[in-house]
Amino acid sequence: MHCPARTPDSGRGGFSLVEAMVALVLFGIGTITLLQLAPRSTQFANRGRLVSEATNLAQAKVEELRALPTQDASLAAGVHIDPQSAVEHGYSRRWVVTDNDPVAGMRRVEVRVRFTTVGTDSVAAVTTFF
Repeated sequence: MHCPARTPDSGRGGFSLVEAMVALVLFGIGTITLLQLAPRSTQFANRGRLVSEATNLAQAKVEELRALPTQDASLAAGVHIDPQSAVEHGYSRRWVVTDNDPVAGMRRVEVRVRFTTVGTDSVAAVTTFF
């Protein structure tokens, strides 16, 4: 009976146990890293949504103020607090009117919307002149 000669590669039928363990450890490290990033990305997405909502609320107030007659009390110089101070979802809105800024006869109106994010307060502001 004649046995065929073995070639150098014919003895390897797959991965060794050491190679499989190294691959498993590397895969585990990569998976753990990705799992740690998921909550962070969710936090950033939520904060972005809150900033967008606050900016929209500020812009809506600017448009509302632009539609008022120039002698309306809401356009008098000073700090004004929104009558619905606790606007939806924890936002609070106020605006500051400054007469003759930047030039005589113009008003500077800055609308600020404050909201709370994880651990900090944040503000979105919109400034306009009319």
